[in-house]
Amino acid sequence: MPANAPPDLEAQKTMLVKAIHSVSTTVTRLPNFYATRKTEYFEDTPPGQTAGRPIASIPMSGPRGVLGAAQAESDYVPMHHVGTSSVTVSYRDGYELTNSKQPNLGAQQHPAAELTTVGEFGPILSLVIEDAVHGAIMWGHWEQGANGMEAVFRYAVPVEKSRYLVAIPVGTQTHQIYPAYHGEIAISPDSGYILRITVVSDFAPLYQKLYTAIVVEYGDVAIGGITYNCP
Repeated sequence: MPANAPPDLEAQKTMLVKAIHSVSTTVTRLPNFYATRKTEYFEDTPPGQTAGRPIASIPMSGPRGVLGAAQAESDYVPMHHVGTSSVTVSYRDGYELTNSKQPNLGAQQHPAAELTTVGEFGPILSLVIEDAVHGAIMWGHWEQGANGMEAVFRYAVPVEKSRYLVAIPVGTQTHQIYPAYHGEIAISPDSGYILRITVVSDFAPLYQKLYTAIVVEYGDVAIGGITYNCP
């Protein structure tokens, strides 16, 4: 993080406008493609964490779910490997689809209990930017990236503006809630391309002991002989 002076407000506004324009055109320009997402699952249970664990962070719109009852306290389990999975992701006409191969999680594990994310190949980008615009965006810092300087902004989305879905297993049911969340958005100051976004959920009671966070990095990817800005 170089100790460069922060840009003035007008320069910050210009970079954000470029980023918004880039997002609005990037998703519509992406071709149809397939990608393989391979996941290694690791897990631990801090002492006192509730038994209900987040299983999915899904960027989408819809009605907000209802918070469920608190779960029983659990014992501490150190970090350990619990399995692997391979998912074929297809991007078709602006939508992300998955054809999942069931995770190999062992006899004592169940796929529904593991953290799973969808939406990295398109929806999450536009959703976070749109939510952040309706929340709060402020200057963060400069970073020296592999291809030049990166402008990093911080954002926060209140619960009433959130469209970020997290599904939590509670017994035989799955509770879908839209928590408040915050994070960072790294932007190329010249092109407005998004280089990185982070999403950290801010759960309210009764799920305040749960924690989910993801990071998606973007860069140049060649598809069909044309270069696109992709995850």
